[in-house]
Amino acid sequence: MNVEEEGNEIEQLRESVSFLTNQCAQLDEANRAWQQYQAAQLENFRSKVQDYLSFDENASFDIIAQEIVEQISKEREDFNEKYEAIEKANDKLRSGTSIFIIDFFYLRFFNVASTGNFESIQESYMNTINELNEQLLVMKDRCEELAAEKQFLSIELEKRCVEIDREHSKQTIEKVPSNILRQPFKE
Repeated sequence: MNVEEEGNEIEQLRESVSFLTNQCAQLDEANRAWQQYQAAQLENFRSKVQDYLSFDENASFDIIAQEIVEQISKEREDFNEKYEAIEKANDKLRSGTSIFIIDFFYLRFFNVASTGNFESIQESYMNTINELNEQLLVMKDRCEELAAEKQFLSIELEKRCVEIDREHSKQTIEKVPSNILRQPFKE
């Protein structure tokens, strides 16, 4: 190899190094922009959920999403426990109503109680049943609201995870200029 060929090869290597250095700088700049975007998105998301969840300020999307799932699961468990308790109470009331009817006929048939006393007992039972039914309806409505809210939050979380994944995959694809692809490979 002569001096001129070595000089040409060194010049080509310098151009390649210069080109690669510029490309690295562009990639570093794109990476910094992506990191800033991710940080802004995370901060925006945190500000939206901070009223509903408590979490570390350094928590990632994954940690926050896990806490949301845990909160939803806990609320679902609480809801199911309350619903079961309400159902049991309602069943007891229904069976208690049957007992009340039996007591009513027993008292009427054997004339055990005076008319005034019996009517006050009957009115008291009916008031209690009505109050419990009202409470049951309020709790049922609240349970339905919580279930709808939970479903909405699950859908929103799923949408955001899909959007984040989609945006992340778009940003990570490296674009190579077409003029680089057209250049012959040099050994």
